Amino acid sequence: MTTQQILWLIVGFLLFSLSFYLFTVIFAANRIFHGTLVRKNKEQWGRTISLVNDLTLRMDAEGQEWQQEHAAYKIDVHIVRDGCNLYGEYYRMGGDKAVIILSGRTESLRYR
Repeated sequence: MTTQQILWLIVGFLLFSLSFYLFTVIFAANRIFHGTLVRKNKEQWGRTISLVNDLTLRMDAEGQEWQQEHAAYKIDVHIVRDGCNLYGEYYRMGGDKAVIILSGRTESLRYR
């Protein structure tokens, strides 16, 4: 076997390995994304507390209380951008203060 044949064999093996690796990674990533991160119905990732303990219950109660206290300032918003639908609440507090709440996968950003 000549040096040129060995070189072509190595290049072919490397190209095959790279193609197999990329196909596997792309397939696995796509499967994981659609299997775990894409919401398929309204019950999935609802507005319930995912981890119930004293801290999360207290944060939920404080959030509900704040929402009731400031209900007069609330405006429902719907933003569509780049194919994404964002639904949220805008609270016009007066002056240069405002609060924007967009739903997500966290109960609160305040953990102690």
